[in-house]
Amino acid sequence: MFMANRRSTALLARFHTASGRAVSALTAFFFTMSSGAGLLSGIARAGDLPRVVVLPYAPIFESLPAETGVKTAEFLNTELRGSEQVQLVTLDPKLFEAAPQQANPAPVRDDAKLTEARERTAKADDFIGKLKFRQAVEELDKVVALYESQHPHIDFSALVEVYLNLAVARFRLGQDDEGEALLAQVVRLDPERRLEAEKYPPVFIRIFESTAKKVKAAPRAAIRIDTTAQGATVVLDGREIGKAPLMIKDVIKGAHYLRVIPAEGGEAWAERIEAAPGDVVRLTPSLPSAGGPLGEIVALMSR
Repeated sequence: MFMANRRSTALLARFHTASGRAVSALTAFFFTMSSGAGLLSGIARAGDLPRVVVLPYAPIFESLPAETGVKTAEFLNTELRGSEQVQLVTLDPKLFEAAPQQANPAPVRDDAKLTEARERTAKADDFIGKLKFRQAVEELDKVVALYESQHPHIDFSALVEVYLNLAVARFRLGQDDEGEALLAQVVRLDPERRLEAEKYPPVFIRIFESTAKKVKAAPRAAIRIDTTAQGATVVLDGREIGKAPLMIKDVIKGAHYLRVIPAEGGEAWAERIEAAPGDVVRLTPSLPSAGGPLGEIVALMSR
């Protein structure tokens, strides 16, 4: 703490206790300023005492929950309040508010729904082969709903194929706007997708390429993932992106599916999100705490 007085020595000694080791790993930042000088010279004055501001740690490293920084600041304020060597200066706590942790919205795996989705897909393929596009649309709409309700547990390539078949059926029914919207979703989920000439007619491929060009040219969004579980794997639309905390840039606008998998195992956090052009979608998934000093801190400060 860089204070050469008996009170600060006692505080440092406490950091060697079990709880103290956790707090010391999250040591707050101090700004100490002599009387009448420095940034905070007009905020507080108590003779010639140095002034100390305790800044919560979490807003600086937002991978920690908001209450961690707040409780650490409270602990340090309590320790320093009785000191005759320093003057505490309190700032507005609203300055340090961080995004609250979000409970896990991931649906529980339902094998019956996944089986039903596969069966309806096969049925829809049969309808398309028989040129019964209206019946195919009815089946594929149900498949999309089933897969989306189970998005943490699906193969996204299967969902992309369903969107493509549904787009084919919509176009064959003269529902061009609905068909283009489905193709746009294909591009969002799989930006590098190319259609096979042996599987799709040339006119459909041209429409898809035109749609992909428009979707990719539109303004992008970003997604920021903060979590207490350092090193958690971030998966977007079935593709592994990196390790949390993470900022995902150049996200195509529209619906996406995010999954955050703890590095040390446990239940993954997952959610369907909407990314608006120019926005930064901030997410703080609630995951099992990381091990080591960070895990100690989170466990201690969450009590």
